[in-house]
Amino acid sequence: MELTIAMITAFVGVFNEGTKSIAKSLGKDINKYIPIFSIIYGVIFGVCGYFMPDTTVGATLLESIVIGVSAGLASTGCHQVFHQLSKDNDKTDEPVYIGDIFDLEDDEDESDEEDETSALDIDVNEDVTEDTEE
Repeated sequence: MELTIAMITAFVGVFNEGTKSIAKSLGKDINKYIPIFSIIYGVIFGVCGYFMPDTTVGATLLESIVIGVSAGLASTGCHQVFHQLSKDNDKTDEPVYIGDIFDLEDDEDESDEEDETSALDIDVNEDVTEDTEE
């Protein structure tokens, strides 16, 4: 059996859900610690994949640990994508315009003045360089 990054990610996701259900039955809220559990489970699976025969998770132990960490965090990311997409957001009904984010109308007058002064500065600098070359 080939232990791949996708399989480690799936295993970490299953273990995370198991950990959450056990904690919930004990009356604890551990949602903020799930990324830490994901890293721990990913490292465990990465190291197990390194020492298991007929699997190639990584060429070295360090590489296997890094693969486990990345697979664990990928599991958390996949969970968050589905979690955020399943949320009901009432705020998404309001359109957001770029003009509301950036104040574009007030900056246009100032930018014209700055362009004129920068053009004058360039002319003055060109005359100075011509005098020094002669």
